[in-house]
Amino acid sequence: MQTNQDPPMSAPAPTSGMTRTAQVVETETIDEQEQTGIDFGPLLRTIRRKAWLIIGLTVVCAAGAYLKGSGTPDSYESQFRLLVEPLSPEATLSEPSAVTRGQRNADRGAEFDYDTQLVILRSSAILSDVVERVKAQYPTFNSGDLASGLTVARCCTVATGPTTALRETKMIEAGYAGEDPEQVLFVSQVLADRFLEYSLEERKTRIGEGVRFIDEQLPELEQRVATLQNQLQSLQQQYFINDPAAEGNQISDQIRQITTEKLAVQQQLQEQQRLNDSLQGQLGLSIDEAVAASALSEDPIYADLRAQLQETENQIAIESVRFNDASPVIRSLQQQQANLSQLLSKRAQEVIGANIPGGTDNATNLPLQSSVRLGITQQLIDSVNQIQVLDARSEALDRSQSFWTQQAQRFPAVSRQYNELQRQLALAVQTLDQLLTQRETLKVEAAQTEIPWELISAPGLAYDENGEAVPVENELTKVIGMGVIAGLFLGTLIAILLERQRDVFYTAADVKSATSLPFVGSVPYSEYDATASSGSTMDAGGLRSPFQQSIQSLYTRINFLSPSTAIRSFAVCAVEQGDGSSTTAIGLAKAAAASGKRVLLVDANLESPRLHRALGVANTEGLGDLLNSETTAKSNRVVQQTSTPNLYALTAGNALQKEPEKLASPVMHRLVESLQRDFDLVIYDTPNLSSFTEATFVSSHTDGVVLVVGLEETKRTQFSKVIDDLKSFRLRCLGVVANDIHGAVTA
Repeated sequence: MQTNQDPPMSAPAPTSGMTRTAQVVETETIDEQEQTGIDFGPLLRTIRRKAWLIIGLTVVCAAGAYLKGSGTPDSYESQFRLLVEPLSPEATLSEPSAVTRGQRNADRGAEFDYDTQLVILRSSAILSDVVERVKAQYPTFNSGDLASGLTVARCCTVATGPTTALRETKMIEAGYAGEDPEQVLFVSQVLADRFLEYSLEERKTRIGEGVRFIDEQLPELEQRVATLQNQLQSLQQQYFINDPAAEGNQISDQIRQITTEKLAVQQQLQEQQRLNDSLQGQLGLSIDEAVAASALSEDPIYADLRAQLQETENQIAIESVRFNDASPVIRSLQQQQANLSQLLSKRAQEVIGANIPGGTDNATNLPLQSSVRLGITQQLIDSVNQIQVLDARSEALDRSQSFWTQQAQRFPAVSRQYNELQRQLALAVQTLDQLLTQRETLKVEAAQTEIPWELISAPGLAYDENGEAVPVENELTKVIGMGVIAGLFLGTLIAILLERQRDVFYTAADVKSATSLPFVGSVPYSEYDATASSGSTMDAGGLRSPFQQSIQSLYTRINFLSPSTAIRSFAVCAVEQGDGSSTTAIGLAKAAAASGKRVLLVDANLESPRLHRALGVANTEGLGDLLNSETTAKSNRVVQQTSTPNLYALTAGNALQKEPEKLASPVMHRLVESLQRDFDLVIYDTPNLSSFTEATFVSSHTDGVVLVVGLEETKRTQFSKVIDDLKSFRLRCLGVVANDIHGAVTA
């Protein structure tokens, strides 16, 4: 159905799947802003809504606290303070322990364990003694009375300067509170005396434990010193060690000296060997032959016999010219020659002995030595003797070098063992001396009777001008304040639990805080504006009603959600049944039509159609019939003009069995494109998203979804589930609307 209307205010936009998906991604990136910081708005709104409950519980708790506190009798308190550490380094040095031990105790304050001391002062070992002393004057006094009124804590946090941090003092503050002022004063005095006694006992106990510890360690340490001394003595006796450093240097010096001497001997030996070879070359004889020749040359008998033998040989040579070998003369001379040769050999045997190289016959062949050769022979003999001496010296040096080398190789291990024993012995002796000295020091400290702690503030009570004890400040105000705080906390907690149990949205601010999606506005309930068929936006006085103003503001915000691309279609979807999506859809359609756009309002709630009654049109044919016929040719005939200018309606029509599937069919897609070409804006009213899938089918063909939340009806958990479903289906959510649905037309 076409009518003559103003031209569309914006050109049609394609609604293909690709374009719509891109819009979904853009919206998820831009619209869903991350919330940062802590939002106290929901808590404050809960407190305002449940103020009567919170105030009531607060009054009850405060009254109970008043009744309890008003019946409490007067209480008296006596306190005292103990200085447990010296105030200055000078005071520390004047302590008995510092005097006996030197300045090692000057920094004792840094090691003082206040936490442990406070636990000990509250222990039964101390308090039981206090109870027994108090019982001597107050027989009914018991440990429960003491524990209920006793306070022991580190005293006073002070600032060391205007800009410095706070630090605690070196004092402990203790006190006792009770109903009887005289008893309170007496108990606090007994406590002060017992704490001071404890400080002296603690010092003596600590000293006694130190002495016992030293006595336990001394026998073992003395035995260790004796063992180390014996081991050191045995090592000295075995290796003749007195000073390892000096003896190590001595071994090194010996090795260097022997090496030097050995080199000198080798050089001399080489020189003598060369001299020996030269002398033997001059004589042409070996040393033994030269000695034998010299000995024979100096024997006159041997020389005479040799001269006779030479003369006989000469005669034989002369006579051999005259006579033949058989001549008696020759034979006589030859016999004489043989006799002289025999005598010569015998004499040589007598002179030089049997150790003649080549035998006695060879000795007779040795030439007689002249004085020059005798001198050379003597030099040769001296050279041989020197060579033998040098050889013996070299062998002795080799043996000495081997000995000292072995000493040098063994000495480091021995020296290390010796030094280790010396170190252990020195350490053991030092420890033993320290323990003995410390034992004597502790014995001197044990004799001290001065109390380590000092009573800075004596026990006492506050008295008035009449001399009467003044009780401590009445704590009724504090008790009532605690009751008020407890009531506020309990009331707030119960209010939160009640609202969580109901699990609904109460205000538009609650909806806005529950999601990061754009919140486009809230719609107040107005039965007249929601159901009227008239297109008027003015009330009787010519002014817009709150409902009309909110609808117009809502429509404006939706238009500005996508400034770059005009919104041509959207679906109005409720979270749950009865959230008012139909009321919102009608209001938005009328607001758009009032702006001059050609608007089509489609009733896609095929299960429970209602728009035709609200708009005053017939529901004979509609969306269901178009989907069933699978053609968009008769859409112009099915679309109806409403009483509001520029507003058209496509009712649900006849519902068939398979409408949900057909809403997702290509026929529906073609129908959406056809309707969007014919109208400036198409608004779809769908079933709720919690119970029906039709809403998601329809929304997938539009530019986005306007999600309607019913105040005091929509469950928070169901709202979160719907948001998750929209994200999983990748459906663009244009914004969330909070609807006051009391008495409104619902989807």
